[in-house]
Amino acid sequence: MKLRRVLICSGASAMAALTTMLPLQAQGIPKGATLSRRPTTATERLMVANPYVFTVADSATAVAVGQAMRNRMSKQTRTDYAVISDSMMGAALESFGYGPQAILNQDAARRLAQALSGRVLITSQMSKAPSGQWSMVSRLAGVNDDAGVTVRVNQAGGTPAAMGQSAVDSLKKGLAVLSDARACMDQRATKPDRAADKANGVLKTMPDNGLAHYCLAQLAKDTATKVKQLEAAVAGDSLATRAMTELAALYEAHGDTARTVAMLQQMLRAAPTDQELRQRAFRYFLQVGRAQAAIEVADEGLKLDPNNWDLRDLKSNAMLFSSNFRGAVQALDEAYATDSSRADTMFFAKILVAAEQQLGDTTAPDAATAADTAVYVKWATIGASRYPTNLTLLKNLNKAYSFTGQVDSSRAVTRKLLAADTSDVTPALAVTQALVKANRYPDAAEFLTFVEQHGDENSKQQAAGILLTGALPLLQATPPQPEVAGNMLRQAVGLAPTASFGPTMNFLLGIADLQTAGAMDSATESAKSCDGARKMDQLLTEAGPALEKGKAFRPDEAAKYLGNVQQYKKRTTSMVGSYCK
Repeated sequence: MKLRRVLICSGASAMAALTTMLPLQAQGIPKGATLSRRPTTATERLMVANPYVFTVADSATAVAVGQAMRNRMSKQTRTDYAVISDSMMGAALESFGYGPQAILNQDAARRLAQALSGRVLITSQMSKAPSGQWSMVSRLAGVNDDAGVTVRVNQAGGTPAAMGQSAVDSLKKGLAVLSDARACMDQRATKPDRAADKANGVLKTMPDNGLAHYCLAQLAKDTATKVKQLEAAVAGDSLATRAMTELAALYEAHGDTARTVAMLQQMLRAAPTDQELRQRAFRYFLQVGRAQAAIEVADEGLKLDPNNWDLRDLKSNAMLFSSNFRGAVQALDEAYATDSSRADTMFFAKILVAAEQQLGDTTAPDAATAADTAVYVKWATIGASRYPTNLTLLKNLNKAYSFTGQVDSSRAVTRKLLAADTSDVTPALAVTQALVKANRYPDAAEFLTFVEQHGDENSKQQAAGILLTGALPLLQATPPQPEVAGNMLRQAVGLAPTASFGPTMNFLLGIADLQTAGAMDSATESAKSCDGARKMDQLLTEAGPALEKGKAFRPDEAAKYLGNVQQYKKRTTSMVGSYCK
């Protein structure tokens, strides 16, 4: 059994690249999809979906409850409704790439019902208390209706299947008046008086019918009545998205944010196991900048369902929104501990964004510590191990290696990144910087070549800047390392000859050449080495023009060194003449 879900990411500015909700098409049932099966009678099709659960381990129980609900509804339903069978649902699910007993969220279930020409849908959500007892919220509504009816049932010592049957029994009255409630909606524009009569008739039989109250809200002639009827609609159907949206808009229009938050929290406390209601309320709290209200609601829900992945994921969003990055990482860590199989690439992207943001926090008492670095490295390692071909996660792993100084590991990861995407030279620049900093310039050769071949002018200037920064300490060291510094500066000048810091590179290259030649003098003279003499002469030949260009950086010092080069050149010319016969 495989759980399907929609991952919601919202809130923090640090999550700008993640604040999207995956389209339902990702669930495998395209919008507007239909199958060849069509009703052969005048009866309306009614689909009873498997209840939604939060962990894979509970899938089998949910499937059994769904089967019990369909069996119960098949025996109780009126003759003008036909329950879609298990076999028909299974075949449809398989045609969309699911398993035949897949568990869908409410939106995906609605799309499946539409694809099967279903007109009425029952969806449910199951939650397990720490005691192991189940509770469930079930909703009956037309697939295209704006509201319906929700009921809440508990296991109450019985079996989960019996709980499902109880839910169906509780929805029987809602099904009996559904056609009249729909009639109100159908007639509200052309025959408003008759529509109101239909709705009021429904409410005499079922006072908490969400669709009837919603219809009366549409017929209301004043705001106060509209608000009253919308509140009643949401009370009757806690998953009535349209009613909640309209109610929130009315509160917002009056600047009553506090009332909106308070109302949503009150609804959540009254229906603590209603997960989809929690999610909508959570998003609203984030929208109005009341992240703490969302955290409180999540914590309330977690007391009832401590293994609820979705609540921990949503709690992390609230933490991100309020810049509590360490808290966001903790919430996601707990979600992973609950069910690691649900950690997809989006999960790792989010937790690494949060961990990296925490590393940048310099404000007490939340300033980053060595433990925060270890957390980032941990999740970068797990993510790349789980998805070894994902470039984003490989980049995060590379960054983690830069934090820990694991240069050789970074080289290996960088090779993978560059092989997969030659248009991005950033990894090559990063590992080059790490190698140069570790005084391992020769090992950076392959990456500098990559930048030269694939980088733009800006990238090449960055590489040159890295080499320049690394070369200067070598000239100042005791003893100095002018030959290595000269090699680095020579390559830097070749990479970015027109860079704004070009005169600096040339000035230092001239000094490096002069120092390298001087360091070779004694050994070359003792061995009367032709090769040594020629190399010294070539270095000085290069140093002259370099120092001329370096005058734009330090004119007086460049002129002084240039005089030394010209004087020394006479000696190397003489040495070549003497040793190279």
